[in-house]
Formats: sequence, structure tokens, C-alpha cells
Amino acid sequence: MRPFSSRENLRNQLLAGAGLLPFSAAPYLPSRVLASWRLRRIRSLVDHAARKVPLYRSLYRDAGYRPGDLRTWADFRALPTLSRDALAEVPLQDRLAEGTDPASCLHSRSSGSSGRSLTVFHQADGVAIQGLAFLRMFNMGMDYRPWHRHAYIYTAPFPSAGAAGGLYPQHFIHTLAPIPETLKELRRLQPQVLSCYPSHLRELLAAVGIGEDLGFRPQAVWVNSEMSSPSERKAMAARLGCPVYDEYSTEELTRVASQCRQGRYHVYEDMVHMEVLDPSGAASDGVGDVVATALHSFAMPFIRYRQGDLAQLRPSTCGCGRRFQELESLEGRRNDAFVLPSGRVLSSGFLLDAAYGLLMELKLDVLDFTFEQLTPERVQVELVVGPSFPVHGCEEVSRYLMDIFGEPLTLQVSEVEVLTRTASGKRNPIRSRVSSPQ
Repeated sequence: MRPFSSRENLRNQLLAGAGLLPFSAAPYLPSRVLASWRLRRIRSLVDHAARKVPLYRSLYRDAGYRPGDLRTWADFRALPTLSRDALAEVPLQDRLAEGTDPASCLHSRSSGSSGRSLTVFHQADGVAIQGLAFLRMFNMGMDYRPWHRHAYIYTAPFPSAGAAGGLYPQHFIHTLAPIPETLKELRRLQPQVLSCYPSHLRELLAAVGIGEDLGFRPQAVWVNSEMSSPSERKAMAARLGCPVYDEYSTEELTRVASQCRQGRYHVYEDMVHMEVLDPSGAASDGVGDVVATALHSFAMPFIRYRQGDLAQLRPSTCGCGRRFQELESLEGRRNDAFVLPSGRVLSSGFLLDAAYGLLMELKLDVLDFTFEQLTPERVQVELVVGPSFPVHGCEEVSRYLMDIFGEPLTLQVSEVEVLTRTASGKRNPIRSRVSSPQ
């Protein structure tokens, strides 16, 4: 992403200042107040898209929708949903609001690790809420102060780098930097806050021997973009001596949810409207497909967008006092679930827990791993191992996993030097080439 211009920076600073108090209060408002505000916002967004965005103008015309028709939540739920694959087929100009100058936007690409990649545009002078979301996320997990240094391992520097006049200092480290260099930089920076992919955190911890000093001690760490299990984050936290929180965000929807100090995921209901649907398209009380609407994306709207993830929603009962809905059973992407020969589906979350249980129970010197299902009957496991990994370690792993799967499979476990990453440095530890039932 390019940095902000002086004008964009000034406008975002003014918007952030004006929005700070209402944004801080929003998580504690009664649910009915939040729902009423979201419906008004969605009416404005949908009518804007129906008038200004060629994709939605055509889509809603075919569905019989005209601007002004949306009055109730039932009207909204009657609108069609859109998948990533469907959006990828639409020319970029047809996804942008008419009159939007691409040069006035920040653009990024959603990761291709979970499917087809998308170019995403946000109006550069209207993204102050994303900065406020960082403040919210960090304060949900710690007492975040303006002088705390935040180191982030990412694909590019944030456009706001240096925009706060020295407050909330941010330090960028590239995802593709070698781990020894990353570790050296973290020791130099001594950040109070670290955010990165789970795979980078695994590699950083693996680069330092058990019982050895890491050389830096953050107050809290946030992991994102890849699946990680609660048990793994708990073990990482024990190594680091600080909490490790998970956050759920995407390039398309921006900030979606993050964990508070109680470990609960709270949906940012003033930034996204989230639905969880069953295979028929009806609202689901259990685990279902995440369908979300980005409430502040007018340059390139994402309305009833099927992110491809599986999760469950429930009203908040969290002791932290926030009333934003809670996201639970965040099981990862539907296309990362394993479909066994019997038809049984193992979610990526379950498989991650199984993998971490393997490491803890067998106590093998495994530094990193990937599970990939090639066909319903064939699974491939790749391991990056340390010097104490036993000669017959792959056979031990194979026996353990066959008990987990509980069905006849061809399971190939092998040692590799390096695991495959995307061009952005992201790694998906659970991959499947088998279509999951809808």
C-alpha cells in the first residue's frame, strides 16, 4: 500500500478524533441500538451500490430490488449473496463505485492461499475507522499506551506509518525477511506489542531453544490471517510470558473480530454486519457459512459477501461487559476442511488441534507442518523437523494421525526443508483439494 498524502492524513486524523468517543462507546451499547444503527447504515450502503456500482446495479435489478425497497432486515436477507469466486469473475471497474478515482484509493490484494485473489480498493481519506479498530483491538487485550511500540510482520508498511506524529509508533518487518533477521530486529526494537502470522510466531519460537531467552518480551501478541488453535496459542503464550490473542480480519472486510482478555471473540458490529447461514441460505444457530457486509466500504462495497469461513454466532455473555456478538467455533475455511471417504468432515480447526496434540503428546522435535488432502483417500503431511527428531518419527506421526482419522486412508508423512508459502509470505497449514459438501 502507498502512504497517505498530507491531505489524506489530515482528513483521517480529523475523522479519527471526531469518531473516537462514539467508537469507544459502541461495544457497550444495547444490542437493539446497534442493530437499528446497522440497518440504517445498510440501507444507505445498498442503495448507493444499487445506483453507483455496476455489479450491484445489475445483480439487484435481476433480483427485483430498487433503491428505497430495503426497509427491514427481512428485505436485506432477501438480497443475493456473493462469493469470492463470483467477484473474481467481475471486471475491476464494475466493482468500483462510479466516479471513484482509483488514484484516490488504497489498494491491496486478498491472499490467494484460500482461493482466488482479489484486488481490493478503499478510499484513502476515509479509513480512519481502521486506525480506531487497532486501538480497540489492542486495548481489548492490554492497557495500550501512546508510547508503546508496535512491531508488525506484514507484506507492506501500513499507509499510516508515522502519521500520528510519533504517538503509537509502528515498526514494519517484511513477512519474507529471514527469521534470524526478524528475530534480530525484534530484539533491537523491544516492542510492547507484536502482530504477525501464527506461522511466523512458530518459527521465531523454534529459532530459540527451549529455556533460552528470546531477547525481547512483549506485553501482548496478536496473530492473524492463518488458523491457530487455542491450545497452541496457550503454549506460545507460556513461552513468551504474555498473552497471545487471535484476530479475525480480511482485506475485503477489514477488521471483523478479535479476542478480549477473557479469550472471547467479539464481532466489530460497527464495522461489519455478520450473518451465519446454513446450506439452504437460512440463518443458522450452529456452525455455518460466514456472510458479512463491510459497513464503511463505499468505494468498493462488499455486501452479503461469502468470505468462505465457518463459524457460529451467539449473543454476548462475556464478563468484559462488551455487548458485541460473540464469534465462536471459528473453524476456518470451508475449502480447508477434510472430507473423509465416509463423508465425515473434519474442520481445519479440529485438524489444527489434532496436529498440536500430536506435538505435545509425542514430544517430537517438529518445527512446522502442513496437512494436505489430495483426494478423499489420500492425505499428505509435511514436517520441518529439528535435530532431535527420531529416525522413525514419521512412522510415529502416521500411527497417531491414523487413530485421529479413524478411517482407512493412504497417509504419506515426510520431512521437508521448507514449507510452501504464498507470495505474500502467508502459509496455510491445513489445505484440501477435495470439495466440502455445501
